[in-house]
Amino acid sequence: MNHKRTDFMSEVKLTNWQVILLIVSTILPSALLSLPSIIIKYAAKDAWISVVLATVIGIIVAYISSTIFLKNPGLSIFEIVENKLGSFFRIFIGLLLMIYYFLDSIAVLRQFIFFMIDTVMEETPSYVIGSITVLVTLYAIYQGIEVISRVNLIIIIISFLSFAISTLFYLKEMDFSQLLPILDRSWNKVIFGGTPTLAWFSEVAIIILLAPYLQNIKKVRKVAITGMVITAISFTWTMIGTIAVFGSEILPMYRYPTFSVFRMIEVANFIERIDALFIAVWMGTMIMKLTIFLFGSLHCFFQVFRIKHKKPFLLPFGMLVLSFCLHSWNNQSEYAIYQFYSAVPYCFFFNILIPLFLFFTGFLKNRKKQVKL
Repeated sequence: MNHKRTDFMSEVKLTNWQVILLIVSTILPSALLSLPSIIIKYAAKDAWISVVLATVIGIIVAYISSTIFLKNPGLSIFEIVENKLGSFFRIFIGLLLMIYYFLDSIAVLRQFIFFMIDTVMEETPSYVIGSITVLVTLYAIYQGIEVISRVNLIIIIISFLSFAISTLFYLKEMDFSQLLPILDRSWNKVIFGGTPTLAWFSEVAIIILLAPYLQNIKKVRKVAITGMVITAISFTWTMIGTIAVFGSEILPMYRYPTFSVFRMIEVANFIERIDALFIAVWMGTMIMKLTIFLFGSLHCFFQVFRIKHKKPFLLPFGMLVLSFCLHSWNNQSEYAIYQFYSAVPYCFFFNILIPLFLFFTGFLKNRKKQVKL
């Protein structure tokens, strides 16, 4: 029995590039901000190798998550689970994913607030920044996935152009000899340094929610892998650039190493404070990331409980995210501990183990057909 979908704007179809860039926005913004110092703490100047190793696993996650839909074209992930395993597993998997995207929304919002207070809005209360951000996010979700994808396309194009131009400015500050010798650290430390990177890269599993919106589902695997590769190349270059500018010994001392690189840019004693551009661009990308995760949580909630009238739930969800955010992680140190010791395991569970489970259920025969037989 087919059920009517309850997605936001269920008739909307997105182009390949719109979905690719949604994947990029899901992973890259928060990873660029603080991940370099975490990785370098363990892998030192070989941190870029840790990123490359994590990329390989990330591509495998993209392959597995997208293949689910090639085996079951035209169905959402919830319809696939119900057809293969029954209503109980549809509800169970849906609730797990709803909780995951809800928790990630809280973490993303908290990181956004911490950064804004640390850099440009020291006197602004957390609840003011958080409230405005959540309201903007809810408005974007209210407009639907098509509007989200179009705005994201504009923000990503601006951000990539900004970073490309800025790279030319700080290229003279780079000393690539600081990357040598290669494999100065043991393989154990290089692999361990790649663990948090893999946790972030595993977020490519968002494709299990975005795939039904694709115009051509046959391209879903290419879309997922392309999104992962673009993200990995961007992050690898950022890692190499920050090491070449600061060196692996000094870099762990910076809370926001990528931001610190932009603060150094000065052109002909005339153009300064390029970091303001970084903040503006990063704000846009982080709001898009929060929008995608909160959209994902709401999407799962509506699917699990088959809710048709969605608008009344938007504000309560947003207020819950804001409330939990403001009462979690009193300082940056607590948040850094969470990023490495808590976020990594649950990212592995939700983004790797659950897609693996769904992938292997794809080999099962349709449950309802078995009953008929």
